[in-house]
Amino acid sequence: MLLKISEGNYLNLNAILSLSLAQQQDEYIVILTHSKGTLLLFNSKSKDKAQKYLEKFIESIKDEVVDGDGLSYIADTPEVTTITPNPATIDIGANTTLTVQLGRAIKDVTELTLTVDNKLTEVTPLALAEGKTSATATYRGATAGTSNITVKTVQGTQTKTATVTITPNPSMTVENVPATLNVGQKQTIRINLSNATDYEVQNDNTEALTFNKQTKEVNAIATNGKPVNLTFTPVRGSTKGTPVKKTITVNAPAPASEWMGDKI
Repeated sequence: MLLKISEGNYLNLNAILSLSLAQQQDEYIVILTHSKGTLLLFNSKSKDKAQKYLEKFIESIKDEVVDGDGLSYIADTPEVTTITPNPATIDIGANTTLTVQLGRAIKDVTELTLTVDNKLTEVTPLALAEGKTSATATYRGATAGTSNITVKTVQGTQTKTATVTITPNPSMTVENVPATLNVGQKQTIRINLSNATDYEVQNDNTEALTFNKQTKEVNAIATNGKPVNLTFTPVRGSTKGTPVKKTITVNAPAPASEWMGDKI
């Protein structure tokens, strides 16, 4: 008497050691223990449905071939071998691919439970790769910090964990910026970077004021009646942070001091 596992794959039922109904966590499962391993025949949150399946299976054993197409092995070796994020460190808004390596082929991803915290958001759900011995999912960085990831079999017997680090976006502060400058005046400003390797500067009125990135000096060179808007943007590689905008008004040169010596 044979149990059809899949097309062309059969198990000799004469070597059955036990057939039982058991409870695992909040589910009821029907398990067949065989000399070659253990089979999960059925699982349900309903004990009544699991009992009826068991009875129906026992009744069907009288047939020469029992159709069990797609039944899942509960392997003695770990079913989930590894879970690997690639890359393991990402920026907010960037993607990482989670690869779950399996110790055996499975029927579908309903045999796995993937838990990811809210620091990552799902882009594509867990799906089996060709050969069904691995599965992948894509997630995007949502919040800075360390995201904890857990994958386990639905039976809860095999669990693997991984972490993904989501790097904070680059940021910066720009201080000691004067509200006004007279033509000919200079001032050094202070720039502080956080999670950034550099910064960009945009100046919308270079005729009135220049900025020296090396010395961090603003230099008022002329007045044309327009304010000067300086926009500083922190960067790290291709990732840009929130721009910081500063406005400076350039006034005419201060009047020269009148020499009073001849009037004394």
